[in-house]
Amino acid sequence: MKKYFFVVIVFATISTIGQTWTSYTTTEGLINNKVKAVASDISRGLMWFATDKGVSSFDGTTWKSYEDQGSGPVEFTSGTLVGGNENKVKSIFVDSNDNVWFGTKKSIWKYDGTTWYLFNKTTNPSDGNTYSGNISNNVVNGISEDTTGRMWFATKIGGSLLYDVLGTITWKNFDLDNLNLGPNVKVNAVSCSSNGDVWFGTDAEGAYLLQNGNDPLVAVNWDNYTIPNLIDDKVKAIDTDSNNHVWFGTDVGVSEFDNATTWTDYLTSDGLVHDKVKAVFVDSDDFIWFGTNGGVSRYDNFSVWTTYTNANTSGGLINNKIKGISFDANTGNFWFATDGGVSKLSGIILSIKDVTQNEISLSYYPNPHNKIVTIKFDEQYNQVLFTLVDVKGQIVKKDKYRNKNIIKVDMSVLSKGIYFGKIVTEKVFQRLK
Repeated sequence: MKKYFFVVIVFATISTIGQTWTSYTTTEGLINNKVKAVASDISRGLMWFATDKGVSSFDGTTWKSYEDQGSGPVEFTSGTLVGGNENKVKSIFVDSNDNVWFGTKKSIWKYDGTTWYLFNKTTNPSDGNTYSGNISNNVVNGISEDTTGRMWFATKIGGSLLYDVLGTITWKNFDLDNLNLGPNVKVNAVSCSSNGDVWFGTDAEGAYLLQNGNDPLVAVNWDNYTIPNLIDDKVKAIDTDSNNHVWFGTDVGVSEFDNATTWTDYLTSDGLVHDKVKAVFVDSDDFIWFGTNGGVSRYDNFSVWTTYTNANTSGGLINNKIKGISFDANTGNFWFATDGGVSKLSGIILSIKDVTQNEISLSYYPNPHNKIVTIKFDEQYNQVLFTLVDVKGQIVKKDKYRNKNIIKVDMSVLSKGIYFGKIVTEKVFQRLK
């Protein structure tokens, strides 16, 4: 029995305007210029910045800063900063309930928009909840949230999970014993993928994976990936694209894992601006951004590398040592945390918009069909990116084609239904140059 598919082709181009760089330091209102992380708080219209002396928020006009003065963060308005490990903020994460989490060298701060709450190795907040246990270590390098709403933390020794069991907020720690880590191995990064996987990146033991379907609340088996799969065993940053390919930033380059069997490495010889990668960020168009010790690299869907440095942006990127990257969906701006302040890039890619079929002349057939859709262009394109999504907007297929005027899309494994195709050609990227 034949399965029929109705394919609607959506032609796409990328909307851009002139690129503009803007930088901010303590002169403009940032609490400190050594910025370790940046995060977008969409619901409040804020950008948050983690520094060596506390945190700052910015709404596009007004700066506010906060520091821990002994019993948790308070707004800093004037005077001398307290400093200390409690104010050395290393990580930021905004969860699905719009709480903002901050990892420091001495504690965790949680901000709900009104009140600050403090967690550490011996203390949980008095917030009306019942708690069991504590975080494994006070030095918190990374924070993420899984698909069930549980919070994960990368710490100096192992990782920690915070979850709700029948009204009790419980800590579960993954340390030397149940992750089989070597002595005193710290976890640098944690990343929760949309498919339910949880990844830890360590300082000497490569990456650990808790696959979706494994319950972290019971005995679990973690998969460990090291050299030669990874390019290096010191993993500094992790992020996942829409195809569930996982990207790892290390001290000697980048590794990509297709979540099956294939690993691919990227070095300066491939286009990466510097081999020491401190930040990885996947944007909504599946462009991969890398923050390095030598500037920013962007890797796009056509294997094209773009580099941004202090030199080639005429000082727009304020410092080449990049510690964090984020995107503000409210404004379309990219933000970069550096050792010399923060930089904002405007107008790089605002959105992907529909264009008319007249701009890309083609035909496609048969429609409906039972297996293969053929797409024929009136001219040959060096590069074509074809993305297929279902009616829920989920990507079900993504393929690249080179030097083709005819492409064949195999849809035989898909269920009966309506699918939408999006085509981007290399002409899009020529316009960006």
